[in-house]
This record gives sequence, C-alpha cells and structure tokens, in this order.
Amino acid sequence: MERKDVYIAYENEKMILRDCLAADRTLLANERTYLAYLRTVVNLLAAGVGIIKYVDSGLLLQVLGWIFVAGSLATFYFGTKRFFGTKYPIKKLMV
Repeated sequence: MERKDVYIAYENEKMILRDCLAADRTLLANERTYLAYLRTVVNLLAAGVGIIKYVDSGLLLQVLGWIFVAGSLATFYFGTKRFFGTKYPIKKLMV
C-alpha cells in the first residue's frame, strides 16, 4: 500500500482538533526525519572528502572515500524523495 492511500479514507470526513494536532505532529516528525537525513549526508560527504583529500596511502582508502561520497548522494536522494512523498498527502489532508 502506498503512503498516499493511507490518507484517502480521511479526505471526505471533517477533521476535529485532535486530528489536526496529530497531522501537525506528523508534519513535524517528517521534517525532523528529513533533517536527520541531511545530517547523515553532511557526515558521509565530509568523511568521503576528508579521506579522498587527506589520505594518500593506497587505492583502497580512495575507493572508500568515493563510496562515502556516492552514499551521501544516494542518502540525499532517498531522504528528499521520502520527505516530499510524505509531506504532500498530509498537507492535502489538512487543507
């Protein structure tokens, strides 16, 4: 079941205060999770660049540095996709 399908049942009903507060908490949790993804991206990128630029001993560490950089880009893509995939159905529900 897609994430969007979860909210279809609530579209035609009127939301009460409890439901609005729960949706707000869900939005804030989604933003907090996205910031955790971004923190991970920055850490992976810093580790990768640091290994690539400052370690001159061996090809294995250079490859490891590039793996960290690629992992940071993949994490950024996945985190951004997940953030917006969750944000829009909740925003649509709240309007």
